[in-house]
Amino acid sequence: MNELLRVNSSDAEVQRRGRNVIILSILMVLVMVLFIVLAAGTTVFTSVLVAASVNFAVHTTTFWLARQGRPGVGAMLMLGSAILATLVVGFTIPSLELIFMTIIPVLLAIATVRPIGVLLTGLIMGLVLALLLFSNPWGITPIIVRNSGGPAVVLLGFTTLVGLLNSTSIVRFFSELQRSQTDLKHTATLLEQSNVVLEERVRERTIELEQALGLQRAQAEELSQALHAQKQLAAVLSEMALPIIPIRDDVLVVPLVGALDTQRGQDMLSRVLHAVEDSNARAVILDVTGVPVIDTYIGRIFISTADALAMLGARTLLVGISPEVAQALVGLGVSLDGLETRATLQQGLEVLLTGGVGERRVTRI
Repeated sequence: MNELLRVNSSDAEVQRRGRNVIILSILMVLVMVLFIVLAAGTTVFTSVLVAASVNFAVHTTTFWLARQGRPGVGAMLMLGSAILATLVVGFTIPSLELIFMTIIPVLLAIATVRPIGVLLTGLIMGLVLALLLFSNPWGITPIIVRNSGGPAVVLLGFTTLVGLLNSTSIVRFFSELQRSQTDLKHTATLLEQSNVVLEERVRERTIELEQALGLQRAQAEELSQALHAQKQLAAVLSEMALPIIPIRDDVLVVPLVGALDTQRGQDMLSRVLHAVEDSNARAVILDVTGVPVIDTYIGRIFISTADALAMLGARTLLVGISPEVAQALVGLGVSLDGLETRATLQQGLEVLLTGGVGERRVTRI
């Protein structure tokens, strides 16, 4: 059914009128088939058959035109045949009541054409009605014609007016609908364009974020490498700041230069213990010739180092204490009991070389 009523047009109002033309064309053909059946075997069968053939040709054409998206042309052909049929019936059939058939073309126009077409059809049918009434082809008394013609004129005029209003409302409705659809399509187009722009921005932003993330990863990798290099450099500097020099297989010299703080003191203790353990040294000389100041805490570090080395079986000598440092230690009450000391590195070496590494002599300050 939907395929039968399909109109080849995208305009909703044209589709409406086209479907109406198709339906009316089918109904008119069915009516003529009914007339042929009813007239079978009568004296008017031939006339009905001729009229039905013409009707079939006309409405088949209107059906085809409507399906092709040209309902206006099909409707004009349909209305023309209806007006002609009204004239023929009015002048050939002696029945005054048939003048009311003049509203049929108007009703067809309401369903198939625009408001201007409805108005023109009403005016034409008014002229047809006037022609029938004034010519009086039925030979009826004029008073009877006037009494019957008056209601027919009123009915035709009222039908035309109502149809004109209805057709105008329908056209306005479909015009608003078309405008709304156009606005909706325009809005959809704008929305689609906005979505395209948004997707492009998202894609660009994603690329920027990926590039930024890659840059951050590269920077993080560079920072990690820099930290690793810094740690290596710190280890090298620590070794350079606290060198441990083996002067014999069993003797290590630790020359200390610069101010000693808590961190350097702890590093010295740790590195000396590991060096003695690794080398199996029997004696360690701590040379503080390059240390300008030795306070209470550093003195305790030296004592702790000597005690720890003693536990490992190693002898500790503290050499290079200047008279100024010795005087300052006495003034501070710093005791280096338990530490064997010598004034210079040479004296310390002589003690170990002449007296033996295993000998331990203690000198108190």
